[in-house]
Amino acid sequence: MKPKMYLQSLMGISTLFVACNISAAGATTIDVPVISTADLPYYESGLNNATEDMALSIANEIPRIPHYRFGEFVVPPTEVPATDSKGAVVKKVDAKGAMAPSVSNERWEVFVTSYWFNQKVDENITHLVPQSDIEMWGINAGARYRINDAWSVGGMVGYNDTFIDVSAPPLLGGARLGKIEATTWAFTPFVNFEQKNLVAGADFLAQLQYTYGSSRYRNNVVVIPGWLGDRDGYSNMINLTTGLVWTSGDLHHGPVVGVRYIDAHVDAFNLGPVPITASSFESLASILGYELSYDIKLGGGKIVPAVSATWEREYRANYHNIVAGVPNGTLAKDTAVLGAGVGWYGNCGWNVVLDYEARLNSASNSNFVGLKVGKSF
Repeated sequence: MKPKMYLQSLMGISTLFVACNISAAGATTIDVPVISTADLPYYESGLNNATEDMALSIANEIPRIPHYRFGEFVVPPTEVPATDSKGAVVKKVDAKGAMAPSVSNERWEVFVTSYWFNQKVDENITHLVPQSDIEMWGINAGARYRINDAWSVGGMVGYNDTFIDVSAPPLLGGARLGKIEATTWAFTPFVNFEQKNLVAGADFLAQLQYTYGSSRYRNNVVVIPGWLGDRDGYSNMINLTTGLVWTSGDLHHGPVVGVRYIDAHVDAFNLGPVPITASSFESLASILGYELSYDIKLGGGKIVPAVSATWEREYRANYHNIVAGVPNGTLAKDTAVLGAGVGWYGNCGWNVVLDYEARLNSASNSNFVGLKVGKSF
């Protein structure tokens, strides 16, 4: 892939953009340039690579399970008086003659989350990655059931709406080359394991989740009138996160280690007269970080502020490595992930958590803001 050919392609598209605007402004006669046949494979690769950025971001963001490290999913025994058939309180005594209250465990939690995400991707001429701005919002609803002190299981259904603007490099004026909208439905089952006082007084936590997402990419608008098209895609994501938690008074802290794998596919379609080929890609990332939270006890519950810092090493087996049908290398990316949040956990069983996360690397930066409302019973 030659940078010169890439720039020529973008210049041709940028010229089209200007021409279309002039025509819309009332010009009566105008010669609309045509992208040469030789440039079409490179334009196709650029569009596919931008779509892959979009697809990977959707697959990574939509299955966010509420962060239980901000406040453990505890099943507190609730003392309730025993009653007879007429509703009268019955006193029970144990073997020593002391009153033994009945105990009811709150084993369920239901929750709803909503979030906003924005990501800016820098241009990479070598791998034909155009500048892009991704914005998404989404909502999830789910439930979790505690089987016993160690195991709990749950599931979550999510909807996501994502937009991406693709632009030419600043040296060409930064003209917008295209816009894509994707709507996604996803289903996420997950399982959690906890072991108290496992290592040096630390509790061990583990969470395994799988997410299947089905997306519809539509309104693939570029600067050429009539060049529209829709296509479908899907993704599979597996995420395993483990951690240790030391507790000192109201302070909780410990390391986090995990791995995430994404396998995604986008179908072929025709963008006007240009056939855009199907695209399959993978992402494998290792996760290493540290988290800290602090309980602030109140009369009706507690407030839990928390911070985290994580380093992700992402290995991409076949992402951004096909340009005009020719392998063009493999990208690996290091990302610093900084998070902060605060949660309120009421004695009544309600909880509200506000979560922020920034992802920073040499190729892109992003912001995530999420809000969770849950009720245990």
